[in-house]
Amino acid sequence: MKQYIKWTAALLFSLLVLTVSAQVKTITGHVITASDREPAIGANILIKGTTTGVAIGLDGKYSIQASSKDVLVFSLIGYVKQEIVVGDRTVIDVAMKEDNELLDEVVVVGYGSVKKQDLTSSIASVKGDELKSFSSGNVGNALQGKVAGVQIMNTSGHPGAAPKVLIRGISSFGGSDPLYVVDGIPMGNNLNFLNSNDIESMQVLKDASATAIYGTRASNGVVLITTKKGKAGKTTFQLDASYGIQMIRKPDVADGIEYARVMNERNTNTYGTSAQLPFPDMDAVTAGTDWWEETMNRVAPMQNYNLSFQGGNEKATYSGSVGYFKQNSQMDKGWWQKISARFNMEYKFNKYITFGQEFNPRYESWENTPNAISSILTIDPTTSVYIPIAERINDGKVDRTKPINWFARSQHNEVWNPVALVYRSGNDNNCQYGMSTNTYLNITPLKGLTFKTQLGLNLLFNEADSYTPIFYLDNLEKNDNSAVSRSHNNNFDYVWNNILTYDTKLGRHNLTVMGGMTLERYQYRTLSGSRKDLPNDNYLLHELDAATGDMTVSGNKSINTMVSFLARLNYNFDGRYYLTATGRYDASSRFPKANRWAFFPSVSAAWRISGEEFLRESETLSNLKLRFGWGRIGNQNISNGAYIDQIGTGYYVFGDNRDVVIATFPNSVSNKRLKWETVEDINLGVDLGLWRDKLTMSAEYYVKTSHDMLMQAKHPAYSGYPTWGSTVWSNVGSIQIKGWEVSLNYRNQTGEFSYDLGLTASHAKSKAKKLANGEALLDGTFAQGSGNITKTEEGTELANFYGYVVDGIFQSQTEINSHSDEKGNLLQSLAVPGDLRFRDLNNDGKLDEKDKTYIGNPYPDVTLGLNLGAQYKNFDFSVFLYASIGGDNFNNAKYLRNAGNSNSNVVKGLYENSWRPDNTGASNPRLAVADNNGNFAKVSSYFVEDASFLRCKTMQLGYTIPKHLMKGMSLRVYVSAQNLFTVTGYSGLDPEVGGGTLTSGIDNGVYPQPRTFLGGLNFTF
Repeated sequence: MKQYIKWTAALLFSLLVLTVSAQVKTITGHVITASDREPAIGANILIKGTTTGVAIGLDGKYSIQASSKDVLVFSLIGYVKQEIVVGDRTVIDVAMKEDNELLDEVVVVGYGSVKKQDLTSSIASVKGDELKSFSSGNVGNALQGKVAGVQIMNTSGHPGAAPKVLIRGISSFGGSDPLYVVDGIPMGNNLNFLNSNDIESMQVLKDASATAIYGTRASNGVVLITTKKGKAGKTTFQLDASYGIQMIRKPDVADGIEYARVMNERNTNTYGTSAQLPFPDMDAVTAGTDWWEETMNRVAPMQNYNLSFQGGNEKATYSGSVGYFKQNSQMDKGWWQKISARFNMEYKFNKYITFGQEFNPRYESWENTPNAISSILTIDPTTSVYIPIAERINDGKVDRTKPINWFARSQHNEVWNPVALVYRSGNDNNCQYGMSTNTYLNITPLKGLTFKTQLGLNLLFNEADSYTPIFYLDNLEKNDNSAVSRSHNNNFDYVWNNILTYDTKLGRHNLTVMGGMTLERYQYRTLSGSRKDLPNDNYLLHELDAATGDMTVSGNKSINTMVSFLARLNYNFDGRYYLTATGRYDASSRFPKANRWAFFPSVSAAWRISGEEFLRESETLSNLKLRFGWGRIGNQNISNGAYIDQIGTGYYVFGDNRDVVIATFPNSVSNKRLKWETVEDINLGVDLGLWRDKLTMSAEYYVKTSHDMLMQAKHPAYSGYPTWGSTVWSNVGSIQIKGWEVSLNYRNQTGEFSYDLGLTASHAKSKAKKLANGEALLDGTFAQGSGNITKTEEGTELANFYGYVVDGIFQSQTEINSHSDEKGNLLQSLAVPGDLRFRDLNNDGKLDEKDKTYIGNPYPDVTLGLNLGAQYKNFDFSVFLYASIGGDNFNNAKYLRNAGNSNSNVVKGLYENSWRPDNTGASNPRLAVADNNGNFAKVSSYFVEDASFLRCKTMQLGYTIPKHLMKGMSLRVYVSAQNLFTVTGYSGLDPEVGGGTLTSGIDNGVYPQPRTFLGGLNFTF
C-alpha cells in the first residue's frame, strides 16, 4: 500500500511539473524600429497586469518567461505602444511604429498652423490638460513657470484678482499686457472670462519673427488660445468637479502685552524714565483682541465644476461645455463667481466648403474683498471689538441702537476697526455678462488652396452698484451722509479676418504662402451717476431715485478702429533648411492721418542639422536645430484722443473777491507728428533632442530694443499752457531688454512606471536707454508720505528702488561723533545710540539727496519652474515648483509695523529685536515716539528685502478606476494642494508682489495667496 501511494504521489508531481512547464515558457524575439529596421534600444517589455518585465538589449533581442494567456506590452517613448497575446508562440518579433501624433504635432501660429518640427520662431506650446492641475478662475495663474520667458506676477490673492503677465520683460511704459487671441479673435487683456477646461492648447509667441504677424499690438508678446472642438464619433460627456478650502497663514502680530511694552519703551526712550507711560500698570494688561482671528475666517471655500460633451460624424461635429467657478475670500465679505459656456459646431457641406460657429456666453458677479489687511495688522490689540452693552444707547448725537455703530473705536491709534470695516462693506453689487461669437467659412476650391473668412463679435456689459451707509464710531471713523451710485460700461467689438493660404510640395521643396486682410473696431461706452442722502439703510431703497441729496452724472464713448494687410511665406527644403518671412501693414485711428500707417516685417531661418545625411542614422541625436529671427513689432497703447487738443476742468480764483469758480482750459496738447512705437527684436535659438527625444532642450538668447517709445512728456513752462504738469504724448524714449531662457524635458518608462521631468529657466533685464527730455522717472509712494520709492534713469534698469544706504546701527555716542566731516560736524546731528546710520556715499561731509543711490530692484534675476509627473499602473502623481531668485521688495508696511509710529501695532517679537543698551545686537533700531533721525522717515535700504522664494504651486495625487470595472466609462479621483508651502526669507505676508511697471515690488500689505486643499474627480461617460 505504501509503495502504491509513493508511486501515485510521484506521478501526480510529474503531471504538475509538466502542466506548469506547459503554461510557462521562454519567449524570445527581436524588437526593431519600423522606419529604419534598427534595434529599438530603450524599449521595454512588460507582462500586462504584473510588474514582470525586461528591457531590450543593444542588439534588439529579448527573452522573457510568460504563459500562453499572458499579454506582452511593448513600449518605447516616441512609438506606438503594442499589446500582443503570447498564445502558442515562443518567438515574437515586433517592429515599433513611430507615434506620428507626437512627431507631427501641430502648433498654432498667427493665422495658421505648422508642424512643431518646422518652427523657425520662438513659440512655446502648453496643452490644456497641463493647465487643469491648477484650479483657478484665471488660466494665467496656471501658466506660471510652465513656459520659459513668461513671468506671471500675482498682484493679489483675493478672489477675482488677475495676474500680471510679462513675456520677455518690459519693453514699453504704455502697458505690458500681451495680446490674447482666442480661436483667431483678439479678446482683451484679462482671461477671467475663459474656462480652463475649454482650452485645447495655448501657444506663447515670444519673438518678433512669431509676433510680427500681429503688428501693432504685439510688442508685449502674443498668447494664442485654441479651444476644444468636436470630433467625429460617439457622443461623450465629461464631468470635472472639485471642491476645496483655502487658508492663509496667520502673520505674527504682537498681542496686547507686547504692544504695551513697546509703547512704554517708546515713551521712555523719547521722554526719559520719568515720562508718563501709556500703560503704567502692566499687570493689568491682557493679551487683548486678536484682530486676525476676529476678522479673518480660518477657511474659505473654492469650487469648480464643468460639464462638457463632444461628438459628431463625417459631416458635422459639435462640442459644448458649461462651467461654474466660485471663490470666497477669508473674510465674511468678498467673493467672485462666474458661469461660462462654450458651444462649437462645424459642418462640412462637401469637400470644398466647411462652415463653423462658436458661441461663448458668460456671466461674472463679485463682491469686492474689503481692504482690511492693513487695519488688522496695525490696530492696537488693547481695543475691544465692540463697545460695552451698557453704552449701546441713543446718546442724541448718534443712534447707538444700530449694530453698525456698536463697534469700538481704537483707543490708542487712528486705525479703523477692521471688523467694523468688513461689516459695513458688501454693499457693492457688481456683475458682468457678455457674449462672444466666432463665425467662419472655409473654402478649398483647389488642392492646397484655402480661403477662410471669419467674423468675431464680442459684447460685454458691466454693471456696478454701490451703497455707503451712515455710521459713527467717533469723530475720526464716521460717515455723515449715505450715498448710492450706479455705473454701466458697455463694449461692442468686432473683428473680420479674410485669409488666403496656399500649401504645395514640389519634390523636396515645401512652400506655404498666406495673405489676408483684417478689419477691427472697438467701442466702449460709459454711464454713471451718484446721489447722497437716502431715507434709510433698507436695501430696497438703494436706488438713485430714492436719494434726495446732491447728484452727479457722467458718461462718455470711445471708438477706435484698425485695418491691416498681412502676408507670410514659409519655405523648407527637405526638412533641413527653413525660411519664414512675414509682413503686416497696419493703420490705426489712434494716430494722426499722416502717421496712421506702419509696416512691421520679420524674417527667421532655421537649419535642422539632424536632418543632414551624416546625422540621420545617429542613435543618440534625434533632433538638432539652429534658429535665427529678426523682426519689428508695434505698440499703440495710448488713449484714443492722444493726438488731439483736449479741454480739462478745474478750480480758478476769479475777481477782486477771489471767488473760486469751475473753469475749463487746455490740459493736453495735440501732437500731429505722433507715430507708432516700434520694438526691434533679434532672437537666437537652438533645439536639441536625444535618444528619440527622451531628452529635449530648447535655449534662446534675445535682444529687444524699443524705438520711438510712446511717453507723456511735460510741457515746458514757456509753452503758455496754464495747467501745471500738463503733458503731451510724444515719441521719445527707448528701452532695451537682454535675456535668455532654457527649457529641458526628460521622459522615460520602466515597466508600468513612467515619469517626466520638465525645467524652465529665464532671465530678462530691461534698461532705459532714453527717456523724455532725459529726465528721470520717479514713482511709488512712500508710506511716510514724502518722497518716491523708485527711480528710473537713462542707462539703468527700470523701477530701481532709490534711497539711502543703511550702514548699521549706532552703538554709542562715540560712533555718532565719528560719523562726521573733516571739521567734526556731525552728519547725523539728531541721532542717538540705537538709531540707523546712513552712509555718506560721496564723502562730502553731509547727508543729502546726493547720497541716495540704487538700493534694490523688484524684477528677479532668474525665474525657475520645475514640473515632475509620474504614473504607476492606475496611480498618477504630479508636483510643480516655482522659484524667483534675485528680486527685491520694498516693505512699505515696516514704517508702521516695525516702528510703532502713530501707536500702531507691531510685529511679534519687535520688543526683543529692537535696540536697547542691553540688546546691542538687535537688527531693528530703537523704539521712539519722535523719529528725529529719520529711521523710518527716509526711503532707505532698511525697507528693502530679498524677495527670492521657492513655492510649491501644485501637488496632486490621482487614481483612475480600472477600465474593466467601469463598463466603457472612465473615472479618476484626485486630491490636490495649491501653494502648499513657500520657502523665503521675506518678512511680509507674501513675497510675490506685483504692481505697475514702475511700482512693482512695493508691498503695501498685499492680500496673500491662500493655501488650498482640493478634492475632485474627472468622469467620462
